[in-house]
Amino acid sequence: MRSDFVNCKKAIEKFNEHVGEVGSAHNEARIQFEGFKNQRQSVKYLFSWGKHEIEVAYRKRLTAILKLIQFLLLQGLPFRGHDESPASSNRVETTNAILANLGDRWFTLLLDEARDCSMKEQMTFVIKYVNKHGEVIERFMAIVHVATTTTACLKEAIDSLFAKYGLSMARLRGQGYDGASNMSREFNDLKSLIIKENPYTRYVHCFAHQLQLMVVAIAQANQYVYDFMWIFGSIVNTSASSCKRVDKLRQLEHDKKVELLET
Repeated sequence: MRSDFVNCKKAIEKFNEHVGEVGSAHNEARIQFEGFKNQRQSVKYLFSWGKHEIEVAYRKRLTAILKLIQFLLLQGLPFRGHDESPASSNRVETTNAILANLGDRWFTLLLDEARDCSMKEQMTFVIKYVNKHGEVIERFMAIVHVATTTTACLKEAIDSLFAKYGLSMARLRGQGYDGASNMSREFNDLKSLIIKENPYTRYVHCFAHQLQLMVVAIAQANQYVYDFMWIFGSIVNTSASSCKRVDKLRQLEHDKKVELLET
């Protein structure tokens, strides 16, 4: 036994001296031993637990993203965000995916034109093709403003879109429009201009427009149907042109339903 501990009265003093300050070797060893006895309090455990929480949060976010992607795929919706400014990449990612899926396959061009609420002529540009699985794919590409619906203006807009998307007129095998005279007439129309450039391009009249023309023809052939449609259209046009008339019709309909319920 060391001579320092012969006198037991100095034991507490010597013990305290052995323990030392907060960062002494004894205290560090004690902390390590206590951590070893209780693994949940150790620094290593705390770090690993924090990593586990990060992994759980990551899995939740990943699951939400996968569900969102699955929903968009099932609905055929685009993978673009809310930013549609010219500097945003969201404007081209969907288009690039469509063009990549199209590849060097043959395709059909579908066009239509209409006026928007600002009285501007807008032309829709749609392509249709068969993918590598034999499925018929129809994809909307763009809406462009056209100054007029003349053949020359429409052809110029088409050429501009073909150049923008890197599409080749040689791979075009079909074209479909509505029955407007500037698009379907036999001579000097858009169809003829494209066929002159590519003789393998088949023209198909829009089936929806054919159905509309058929309904119109049937309605005109039947006097009762014709009278009904004319009267119904006149009522709608007359009432829809005035907010007061619409409110009056709604009030009359409301009063009639209330009367029926009361009886």
